[in-house]
Amino acid sequence: MKRLILFSILLAIASCKQPSEVELTDDLAFENVADNGPLERQSVDSTALLPRDENAFEGQIYLSSVTTRSSRGVETFVNSRVIFEDRTRAIVGADSVRRGFHGINLGTISLNAQPMIERARRVANMLGGFDYVRDLTRDYAPRQRYTWRIAAPTVGTFEASIESPDNMEVVSPAGGSTISRNEDLELKWNGRDEIGLIVSVVVHDPHVVNRLITKPIFSTLVKKDNGRVKVSRKILRALPAAEAYVITFVRMHREVKTINRFNGKVLVQAASIYNSVVTLR
Repeated sequence: MKRLILFSILLAIASCKQPSEVELTDDLAFENVADNGPLERQSVDSTALLPRDENAFEGQIYLSSVTTRSSRGVETFVNSRVIFEDRTRAIVGADSVRRGFHGINLGTISLNAQPMIERARRVANMLGGFDYVRDLTRDYAPRQRYTWRIAAPTVGTFEASIESPDNMEVVSPAGGSTISRNEDLELKWNGRDEIGLIVSVVVHDPHVVNRLITKPIFSTLVKKDNGRVKVSRKILRALPAAEAYVITFVRMHREVKTINRFNGKVLVQAASIYNSVVTLR
């Protein structure tokens, strides 16, 4: 079982260029997140799924507990989603460009014996098969076992379980605060975990009018056990000007499964995500 914390800086801007490589304190080295294709991606601040995860796993079973703190207050939600893609059936736009793949009909799915809701899957405002969701905001608990059971004529009967992680709680930076670009930024959170860093930008979707998408740029993994790390002023100065930024911390458990009648790998993930919305001056 893999545990990690993901950190993402999401710039609330209409568009910006990807910055050049930068350095962090503590000998952190970023690697580029390669994703130049037109496929529609999920928002990393609510799923903790990078483009490489979506590329690698044709099946995704995940549960996300998300807290966002900003100058407007605190918002929380918990949901689960299941999607199995048929990558032989592309979803193609009017411009003949592939945007995604059809979701397979999985029949009946339950999560801890409660039914998940089947819905028509939408990719870039186009219909493409099915996915399955459930709102767990009132029922979620950390360190609890969650079990999905699938009974589908397409992939057969399948069961996957994972334990939800401890709640992600962030001490610094506080959502709604203003941060100086001229000082190192100290991040503090509860627990002693391995840390991953992801730097992303929010940009206009070039294919859908008036729609913003989150685009990861850099990622790194930091082995720390004291619940804190400093981000160099160098990276803060390298970020383009924007009205708001979101620092996303994630604690997760994940496993990889295979199903005999499904031609692809399945990611099973439970994540506790905390977003701090801040500004830079």
